Amino acid sequence: MNIDKTTIRKKIIEKRDSLSKEEISKKSMSIKESLIETSEYSEAENVLIYASMRNEVITDGIIKDALSKGKNVFCPKVTDKKSRQMTFVKIENPDDFVKGYYGIREPLITDKSVICKDSGLNSLVVMPGVVFDRSRNRIGYGGGFYDTFLSDHSTFKKIALAFDCQLYEGSENGSSDEFPCELLDEHDVKPDKIITEFEII
Repeated sequence: MNIDKTTIRKKIIEKRDSLSKEEISKKSMSIKESLIETSEYSEAENVLIYASMRNEVITDGIIKDALSKGKNVFCPKVTDKKSRQMTFVKIENPDDFVKGYYGIREPLITDKSVICKDSGLNSLVVMPGVVFDRSRNRIGYGGGFYDTFLSDHSTFKKIALAFDCQLYEGSENGSSDEFPCELLDEHDVKPDKIITEFEII
């Protein structure tokens, strides 16, 4: 049976959307605790992190933790949809967001905004995704924004957050927990780690 990214996305999003608010909150707390104990997070001076929406792993607590520890916190802002460009804008407050591209919570860009540059500082990107396999391959929402950004910032460390139900379990007629080769693209950027409520991959 042929399987494509659209089919996989739909199936996994349905699974994720079936989680209750209580489940999402509890699982997100476990993921947060695992993340903040990693060396990548504790050593990071810059934390580039998405503002969670819908039934994604909740990042509000991580953002508050990073700010409380004096880290520079940057959140993504789509700047050019056609060329899949986004930038990360520094925030000072967990509520510094407005509705942006596809209803995503984004920071405003003003003439006083600080944009994250590829510097010598220790930087960690905390990234979302729709589905992952155990080789850390990632299928996102289809925009390609993170792949474009990370290909230009190869020195940044990368950790993806996902619920266990977002791990690929293979097709119905197969047992492999890795994506079929035809779904992989040479431009896809893997996270260094994936954190779920149960494990770090």
